[in-house]
Amino acid sequence: MNESNEWGQIYILESISTYDPRDSEEAEQICERVLPRLSHNNPAVLLSSVKVLLKNIDYIKEDGARTGIIKKLAAPLISLLACEPELQYVALRNISFILQKQPAIFENNVKVFYCKFNDPVYVKLEKVDILIKVADKGNCDQILLELKEYSSDVDMELVGAAVKAIGSIILKIESSVK
Repeated sequence: MNESNEWGQIYILESISTYDPRDSEEAEQICERVLPRLSHNNPAVLLSSVKVLLKNIDYIKEDGARTGIIKKLAAPLISLLACEPELQYVALRNISFILQKQPAIFENNVKVFYCKFNDPVYVKLEKVDILIKVADKGNCDQILLELKEYSSDVDMELVGAAVKAIGSIILKIESSVK
């Protein structure tokens, strides 16, 4: 893969993502070889690498190895949130799907999903949706305070999403009701 250009690497990674490893050891070897791609500058290479890793994590039996790989996924995905809004949106949509499979992946990085004043509305709405997914007993108060701020925004679409998110979090985490 090192000798391939970005398009070639994406093509190779997409092919690997369709392969089912024979055993846990083979899955670990695939992950070891794909992990360096997480530091690639091209977001498509990074996301293709994440796809391969997430698939192969299911085949790894050792919890320590699985946890180690999952921890390495968060930082590269968060780095995509520093890109232009269009790429942020794609990254956020992918993060949303990843959270369905690995809900605890961003438990220490919740603040990166807070809306910035200059974020476009479509990015803000996606971030609000992700805040619902990452909410847990430890961070729900912090997230609810943030959503309360959004509920007084001038954009009515964001206000509606924030109010709906507050309700969803309260239903999800009973201890957040005060």
